[in-house]
Amino acid sequence: MLILPSITTTHHAFWREKITEAKKLGLTEAALFVSAISLEERQELYARLKETKIKSIPFVHLRSDMELDEIQYLIDNYGVKAMNIHSKKEFPLAHNLTSLKDVIYMENTTEHIADEVPNWAGICFDVSHHESKRLKGEMFYDEIQDLLEKYPIGAWHLNSIKPQAIPSHHGKSITYSWHSFENLSELDYCVRYKKLLPQHVIALELENPLSEQLRAKDYVEKLLK
Repeated sequence: MLILPSITTTHHAFWREKITEAKKLGLTEAALFVSAISLEERQELYARLKETKIKSIPFVHLRSDMELDEIQYLIDNYGVKAMNIHSKKEFPLAHNLTSLKDVIYMENTTEHIADEVPNWAGICFDVSHHESKRLKGEMFYDEIQDLLEKYPIGAWHLNSIKPQAIPSHHGKSITYSWHSFENLSELDYCVRYKKLLPQHVIALELENPLSEQLRAKDYVEKLLK
């Protein structure tokens, strides 16, 4: 099972520092989450990636404003095998990506996706989103569980699950799911979903430094053996 550290771009992810760290570590392979930065920043990110030893990016979390040429650049230069998008109800696509529908997977978030999944390759399973719904007793959990058993699962996003519910980033709800970990045990929950392992890759969607993500990678590999 391919488990990858990730260059993430959310506010606390400090993606420039992650690329500097990737250079120091001599990292040759990683997943990439560009969903939180503008085209101008993405162009800077791609330029900085060329300064690293990273030659393989099997998985990319797309942003809804990306054009085909930008995505094709990543495929041609880094051998991307699987990508994900959010529901159009959440982030409508700015461009037609149907020519890539066989390698793009729909992520489970807070929206109903049963009507959209058939238009793509399958599901990108965000495991902590799902587990948080289970812990909160949401009926939405069963709906997503049914889809997970019906459609191909191309990739996982693996985040942490906190011991207690905490306010979400926007402060409008509570969640157990978080994009960083303090203790590796916050990843133990993933064993519950061992029967739903992905076809391609488990991408660690974490803001932690890459050195800590590599520890998490080793830990999860042992959990899922």
